[in-house]
Formats: sequence, C-alpha cells, structure tokens
Amino acid sequence: MVRPIGLVVVFTTLGCGLTADAVAQSTAENAAKLDAKSVLDKVRHTYQNLPGYHLERVLLVQEAVSDGKPANIAELNLTMATGNAKPALEGRPSPAINLDRFRLGTRTKQGEMLQVCDGRSCWSYSAAKNEYMTGTKFMDVNTSVGGSVLMAFHLFTFSTLEEGLIQNAEIVRQEEVQVGKERRKCYVIEGAIQTAPLVGPSSSKKPPSPASLGPFWLVSMLSLQGLADGGKGTRYSPWLDEKTPEGAEPTRVTLWIDQNAHIILRSKMAAQLYKRTMGTEQAQKVAVTVTDRFTTAAVEAPPDDLFRFTPPEGAKEVPNAASRRDKKN
Repeated sequence: MVRPIGLVVVFTTLGCGLTADAVAQSTAENAAKLDAKSVLDKVRHTYQNLPGYHLERVLLVQEAVSDGKPANIAELNLTMATGNAKPALEGRPSPAINLDRFRLGTRTKQGEMLQVCDGRSCWSYSAAKNEYMTGTKFMDVNTSVGGSVLMAFHLFTFSTLEEGLIQNAEIVRQEEVQVGKERRKCYVIEGAIQTAPLVGPSSSKKPPSPASLGPFWLVSMLSLQGLADGGKGTRYSPWLDEKTPEGAEPTRVTLWIDQNAHIILRSKMAAQLYKRTMGTEQAQKVAVTVTDRFTTAAVEAPPDDLFRFTPPEGAKEVPNAASRRDKKN
C-alpha cells in the first residue's frame, strides 16, 4: 500500500521532470529559431542607442609567412570611451561619439596618440614628439586627415555590421570568451564580405566602406600613417592586377557577440592579399588576418577620470590645429 505522502513525492517528482523537459524543449526551440540576422539586428540597435561606453581592445594585423607562423604587420591597443552620446544616425552601425566628452587612444610600437575632451577642454597628445595641443572644442586640436584616420581605426570592426554587408551569415556555435576578469557567453557568427572594387575620384559611384575592402583597407591606412611594420615600399592588394580590380576573393568574417549585452567582444577577418615590394614586379599571395579582442567592454557611463588629461613629464605644449588653420587663411 502506497501512503499518501509517497503519492505526493511521486507526483511532485513526475511534475518536476515534466516541467524540466518542457523548459529544455522550449529552450531548444528558441535556439533553433534564433538566426544570425536577428542577432546582428540587435547588435546594430544596441550600438545606435548607447549613451555611454568604455571599450578597450587589442587589434592585431598579421600575415602568414613561409613557415606558416604569423608575423605581425601591426598591433594597436585602442581605447574608446564616451559619455552623454546622442543616438547614432539611422543605418549607422557604429557607436556614436559625443565630441564634447570622449577619449580616443591609440598605442603602437611607434608610441601613443591620444585625444580627450571633458566637456570644457580638449587635448591631443603625440608620444612620438612628446607634444600636446589644447583647445575648447575637438576641432581646435584635430587635423582633419589624421583625426579622421584615427577615428576610422577605432570604428573599423564595427563597420562590419553595415546591413547586408556580411553574406551567408550564420550562428555556428556558442562559446565563452574572457573579457577582463569575466567569462561572457557569446554567439559565434561566421560569414563573408565580398571585396568591393576601388572607386576613382572622378567616379560617380559611392566609395566602398572600409569593411567591404577588408584587411586591405586597414593595412593600407596603417602603412600611410607609418604604423605598419616592414619597409615603406611594401604594399598589399586584394587584386593581382590593380588596374582591373576584379576577382578578389571574399573576406571571411567571424564575430563573437555577447548574448546579453549584444555587442562585439571579438572579431576576426581573414583575406588573401597580394604582397608587393617596391622595385619588383612579382606579387606574392599571402594570408592576412585582423583580430580584435576586447579587454574591456562596458556599456554604461565611463568614469570621469577617463576624460581628463595630465601632460607627461617633459611634454611640450604647441600651437593647436585651429591656430595653424587661421594662419593659413
């Protein structure tokens, strides 16, 4: 004879089992319904509406050499933070930057470049020269070409989120990655970006976005700024014949997306490029990869001290960019 208390235990256990099965089935169904497009849509929406964030990462550009081991072309340590940012323009996948309150730092073997605004003052510092400029607004300390390129380095990874750019995107697995002291769960999305042909200055066509040119764009910009390892006469191209830029292989893209915050925590772009050295006609086909690993990925208001600048010992203040422009005019 089964006592009433035994029946309660049996039915309770059975009920718990059925509930657990239902939850597991529901989770499996939701996972099956989840696709790369919906995840990327959420990521774009997140970046377009971030009022403040603090992102630090290591962006590494490498090529495979003859023994198969990677050789560094460039390594950049990037710091990007802002506060009180307005929502980004619709369709722009990159985080918005409030030019009244931000920090943009780039550290390479050649030194550090830093631009900071705290809402009242702005600074721009070059470690290579140990010089800095001050002003009341960002344009006072910003040279248009150098400032734009610096900003583009920081936004390069996010430009892969341009709608429709990544083709055949799919979630290939779920994985935990280390960010600072945390382990964070990610969706891993893979896809391809078809390399866009270059557009000349006389063309009526819209210039391609940096991401559509893949690692080629980044290597070219780093070389122009003197931030790439190797000789100045070394250049890379997606095309064997640059006069007829057709048939370039697509860039393979992998993104690690935080499942909770819906931001990029890691990315990898891999492309086959043709490497040329000045004075030679031959082009060597090499594999070039760009990896971007975030060490800090906070999407809340950063601490105030990030937006302050104290000149290093011995640093010299020089006339700012605005005063130089005034002299030319």
